[in-house]
Formats: sequence, structure tokens, C-alpha cells
Amino acid sequence: MPFAYDEVPQIDLCLTEDDLAALGGLLSSSGELAAILPNGPHQWIASGKFELKSSSVFYLWHIPSGALPLLQLDGKQSWIEDPFRGWTELRTGANSYVPYFGAGWPGVFLLTIHTGNKKSIGMSGVGWIGNRYSAIGLVPNKSTSTFWKKLRNSFKANFAEVYSANDSKWKSKVYTFPKALQLIKSGTACDLNPKH
Repeated sequence: MPFAYDEVPQIDLCLTEDDLAALGGLLSSSGELAAILPNGPHQWIASGKFELKSSSVFYLWHIPSGALPLLQLDGKQSWIEDPFRGWTELRTGANSYVPYFGAGWPGVFLLTIHTGNKKSIGMSGVGWIGNRYSAIGLVPNKSTSTFWKKLRNSFKANFAEVYSANDSKWKSKVYTFPKALQLIKSGTACDLNPKH
């Protein structure tokens, strides 16, 4: 399955830079998501504005899931009660492009954008940890599980589904945005997996 792990939910997307406004519009229209953006060294802030860029990675906070964890250097945890006011990260993870909430925090989704180049359209996606860490008590809020299904249905209702890499040998399909679909129909290749 391209750009996905069998254990976690994933929504695969095929889009170009010209499609980013449509993606931002869909994400902001729910009123339930906020982008988590850098706000200085080791500083982050939640924002209702989705200013998406090619080749980028964002966490999307599902607002009704509640406060976000703030990990301390001593291994303890406190809470970021209002992410819209911003916070300073005390314990960083391996990926400096997104804040670290510990292994598998179920209140955020990971948005990865790869729009590609002149030769091929990149593979993008929205991933979620789902119930992967439920055995250790990290269970998603019921509203977040419901929202995930609603988000997938929004993509399905608004964008065409094409086979991964535009090849029917792959059983999985990708939600394809208008400009990307136009390019695919004119013969542009679509990547099977994201390129880092």
C-alpha cells in the first residue's frame, strides 16, 4: 500500500502546487482543525489559517480532542491548554519540522505535502496514529475518530479517485485534486510514494 502503514489510517492525496488552496479550503472548512506552525526556535503555535506550501510537513490538531501534551525534560508531562497562544517545546523529537508530543498522540494528524516537479506529480497525504497505541492508554477521543471518517468522506465527495501512481495494478486509490487530475489525463506521471 503506497505511503501508508498497515497499522495506521492514511488518506493518500495527489495534488500540485496549484491545488494547495483547495486543500487548505477543505481543511479549514470543518472549523475543527488547526495547523501547528513554527513560531521561533522550539516554539509552536496553533493557527486556523492554512497557508500550505509544497514539500512541507504539518501537524493538524483536532481541536475537540482537547489539550496537547507538553513533555518535560525529566520525562514528566504537563498540558498545553490553549495551543492558539503558543508554547515552547521543552523536549524535542527526531523530526524538527513538527512538535513532539510523545509516541503516537491521537489528537493530531500529520499532513505531508509533496507536489512533485515538472516530470511527475508528488504523493501527499494525511496520516493518523488512530488506535495504534491504545494498549498503552493512548486512545483517540471519540470525536476525533468520528472526524477522521468525516475528513475521508470530504475528500471522497470532492475529489476524483485514481489508482496509485495512475496504475491499476495497485489496488489502493488516491484522492486527486483538479489540476493534478488534468495533468494525469495529459500523461504526467504520479509518484507512488513521497520523495523526501
